[in-house]
Amino acid sequence: MDAFELLRRWPTWEKANAATVLASPAWRMPVKFDGRDAKLRLDAASEQSDAVRLSVMFDGEHHVLEIFDSEAFPDLHLLWSKRGALPEEIVLALVEKECGPLLQLMEDVTRKQLSIEGLASNSPAWVPKTFVLEEGGEVMSFALDLSPAMEIMLGRLDLLDPSHESIRSLERPAEAEYAAVSLSDDDFASLAPGDFVLLPDGAEPKWTVEKPLDGQLHVLGPEVASLTFAQMADDALPPVPDSGAFSLVRFGEKIATGTRSKVGDRPAVKIVEKN
Repeated sequence: MDAFELLRRWPTWEKANAATVLASPAWRMPVKFDGRDAKLRLDAASEQSDAVRLSVMFDGEHHVLEIFDSEAFPDLHLLWSKRGALPEEIVLALVEKECGPLLQLMEDVTRKQLSIEGLASNSPAWVPKTFVLEEGGEVMSFALDLSPAMEIMLGRLDLLDPSHESIRSLERPAEAEYAAVSLSDDDFASLAPGDFVLLPDGAEPKWTVEKPLDGQLHVLGPEVASLTFAQMADDALPPVPDSGAFSLVRFGEKIATGTRSKVGDRPAVKIVEKN
């Protein structure tokens, strides 16, 4: 199982909505900026407030776009502190001249046509999110109020980076499984304290993160451990510990406890108590 499949099945992420995905620091979107590969990320901690605020339309839907100062826009950067004294037409001309690739990127990301109405004086319709574009050594930041439809489009689980520390440090409970034994309903019904359950030859202990729900008798360790996403993704699971005591589970329910034993040369579990 690769890292993305593991993430899709992770309990805290398998049913996550778009807002939860976008709130993750692991959100990354590979994009094209002016024909070059780049990455777009969200900056939830941004405290930038000084921006060129634009009233824009995405396919006829009103939004507020804020573009922050960057040396990637040399003329706009040079006049940044003086832009308040410039006519609106000059500021908009600078934006269209130098920020064209950034505006094109927004069209590509939202799959909507963008048009600039003018400088914005109104409040955004939705809560703005700050994006950071990283391309080569350049960094550009902008904020956009995402509509619910945009949020759903961008809040996809496949845009989370499974190599990000916030993902790799995730933990989930796991149990040690030492064997699974097939028993008929009659054999199971007659099982009583003091009986022995023979284990399959060559049974190898393993970690399991899901409670077994089938009709086999699963021989599990008595304690719950914890595994990290990194351990599972890197196939670097810790050794399964030896145990002399077991919980026996069938159809997802603990039905008995037992201890390690032998019948002749065969490994076995001796039933101590049956529920």
